[in-house]
Amino acid sequence: MKQKNIRELKVGDKVKVKSLAWYNINKDEENKIPIGPTFVSGMSKYCGRVFTIENISYNNHVYLREEHAFTWHIDFFESKDPQLEFDFMKEKK
Repeated sequence: MKQKNIRELKVGDKVKVKSLAWYNINKDEENKIPIGPTFVSGMSKYCGRVFTIENISYNNHVYLREEHAFTWHIDFFESKDPQLEFDFMKEKK
């Protein structure tokens, strides 16, 4: 099955935050990644975790159902993978 492009995300989709390695490679001297809403150090604890999209604004800012402290950008997520739905359910058990 072909993976969805990250730009095809919609409310209710499961997304996986990019890895901690991605964050560590791309952060600047202030521990931030300046994309859309900036990826700040406090977001790094969510790296590699799966969340449900609650809302997507016109400028690609993403709001997650399970995490309300930050505004996310679609570039902070891995490519959409249908397997995430299954993986997310395993995490809940």
